[in-house]
Amino acid sequence: MFGPRNRCLALSLVSLALAGCDATQPIAPPVQDRSVSPQATVNAPSNLSATAASQTRIDLAWQDNSTSETGFEVRRSTTGPGGSFPVIATTSANTTSYADTGLSVGTQYCYEIRAVSVGRKTTSYSTLTVPACATTLVPPGLPAAPSSALAGTNGSHQAVVSWTDNSSNEAGFRLDRSTDSGTTWVPVDTAAANVHLATDAPVASEVLLCYRVVAFNGQGDSPWSNIACVTPVEGPTDLTDSLGILRWMDNSGIEDGYEVWILDGFGEPAYDCLVATLAPNTTTFEMGCGGLCHGFGVVAFKNGTYSDWAGVMLPAAAPDSLTAIAVSASEIDLAWRDEPNGGELPAQSFMIERCTGEANACSDTNFIQIASFVDGLTFRDLQVLPGAAYTYRVRAYGNQGYTDFSNVATATVP
Repeated sequence: MFGPRNRCLALSLVSLALAGCDATQPIAPPVQDRSVSPQATVNAPSNLSATAASQTRIDLAWQDNSTSETGFEVRRSTTGPGGSFPVIATTSANTTSYADTGLSVGTQYCYEIRAVSVGRKTTSYSTLTVPACATTLVPPGLPAAPSSALAGTNGSHQAVVSWTDNSSNEAGFRLDRSTDSGTTWVPVDTAAANVHLATDAPVASEVLLCYRVVAFNGQGDSPWSNIACVTPVEGPTDLTDSLGILRWMDNSGIEDGYEVWILDGFGEPAYDCLVATLAPNTTTFEMGCGGLCHGFGVVAFKNGTYSDWAGVMLPAAAPDSLTAIAVSASEIDLAWRDEPNGGELPAQSFMIERCTGEANACSDTNFIQIASFVDGLTFRDLQVLPGAAYTYRVRAYGNQGYTDFSNVATATVP
């Protein structure tokens, strides 16, 4: 078919064709590798961070440094920062965050991001960010049991329980109560994490109450604390004061005794004013305090706990020995005494009422107030008419309000 010369030409063309086919330079375009960025005209994102948000989610955030990207590639490795990073998602342009969900508990995931710009004929990629890794959260174990539980009372009808918090992963605490020495239990209160005090109210007095505390979280309950018990004592009532003699109703059958305190002007036990500790079943106590007491309080106690208080506040003493003297045709002078007895307080001020006429013609409805908040023990009435008779009475004001009125006194203006 071919002559010698044509045969040589054909062989030369074949040789030339074979020489042009280098096995190290394939005719097809190369596959895009994650480290290769053809036409890298897109600015790379930066400051990639990965944060575990839950046991199955990691949140990514980065800084967008480009104005021409059409999106971002999110790549993930499950074999560390040096492993393979296949693409798991592509976001839209201007995105700066991504939530990777459906992950395994307690597993490390590493991420890389790069910007992508898809044009009509070409696709450009930025360089990849530095890998950022995070490990999904691991559920906590059971919290450690609280300890050193102590039970006390705040009055006769509220129990207070404290404990030592030995856990760092509790979601809170639960307080249980038993009224049958620990045979059955009911929950009565909860407390937030790191709190070491809870209350139970209202509760019955004179009954043994036992408590236990448990810490809890999403995994369950800790072991129980020790059991702490207390018996609230019923408090006294109907406290009265009569000329320094205190009387009250004893409502408890288990008290260790009673304490008597001087109260301040707000009805609270005054500092360092415990005046007596009395035997159980006591119902009276005699005491005077020379006009310096605002009131008295009595409380029952048992095993270091205290009942509700009974209190009585002392009124100011009613003024007495009121006199009225007409000293001129335009003035009547009044004077009276303020001498507390039986423990009453001195008055804080006085209020004066007047009736026009003799005492036997004056009823309560005939008196009108002519002065209030008078500080002293005398008063000058300058609003009088010659020849008229005036009858007066005075009452004191103290921390319990107004006292009874004094005696009445009458004077006739000359």
